[in-house]
Formats: sequence, structure tokens, C-alpha cells
Amino acid sequence: MLRNYPMVDRFTYVPSIGIGLLTVAAFIEALKFLSNKRTRSVLTLVLSGAMLSILLTAHIQYLPKWGSDITLWTDLIEKHPRVHLAYNNRSVLLRLEGKYDLAIQDLYRAIELFPGYASAYWNCGVSRGYLGQVEKAEIDFLNAVVMDPGNPGYAKLRDQILARQLK
Repeated sequence: MLRNYPMVDRFTYVPSIGIGLLTVAAFIEALKFLSNKRTRSVLTLVLSGAMLSILLTAHIQYLPKWGSDITLWTDLIEKHPRVHLAYNNRSVLLRLEGKYDLAIQDLYRAIELFPGYASAYWNCGVSRGYLGQVEKAEIDFLNAVVMDPGNPGYAKLRDQILARQLK
């Protein structure tokens, strides 16, 4: 977490490679003050090998998490289970894969964590629509409109829903 905002680890991992390389370069420069050239060479080799081993280990540990966007959001949820945005974002990806029931479960959790989160209701309505649960979808869409009346997309859909209900 960064100042209460969720962050996927890949945004901190990649820059850490550069920081690691700078650290090695700084140590190599510091080693130049040693008078014995052989000692300098051995220490440079050992330090470079150690840094490479650390980076390789970190890379291998992160590979499974980078399998897909869903695994990245799942990793964030495991580390920070109270971040409603992570559940909402993973639900969108699940919906795109046709896993509507799982998407709705994530959205229930997002709503539980932040009951006023209009986007979760909106996305729940979309998933319910794909499942053919039209009445429940309309309720979710209307909840999204009530919570975020200034959203033009929500307002347009609300008008369409109400027009159908009045017919």
C-alpha cells in the first residue's frame, strides 16, 4: 500500500532492478579504493554474483503472480483484503472471462467493504445482465445512479431503465 492506495507489486519490483544495479555500481566504485587489484576483482565478482542471485530469486518468486491480471489482483487481495478497489477490478476481469458468478462474489465483497461504491453496483448490474438476471441488474444500476448521480453514463442508463418501467 502506498498512502492508502493499492499498488500492484510489479510497479515496485521493476524499479528495484535499477536500484540493485546502482547499488552494485556504487560498491564497485568503492572497491576502487582497495590497493590490491586481485582483492578488488574477487569482491566485485562476489558482489555482482550475490546481487544477481537476489534478483533472480525475486524474479522466480514473482513469476506465478504475473501469470495474468487476475493473479496480480488476487495477490493484492491476499496481501490487503480490505481494499475494495482490488475486488472491483478483479471482478471486471472475471466478467470478461465469462465468470459472472465469481465476479458478483467479488463485487459483494467490494460493497461490503465500501457500501457507497457506485462502480461496484454498476459492475454487479453488468454481470447480472449477462446472467439474465434483468430485475436484479436494474436494481444494481439504479443503486449506482443513486450513489453517483453526477455520472453521465449512470444517468443515461437510469433514464433507459425508467423509460422501460413506465411502458
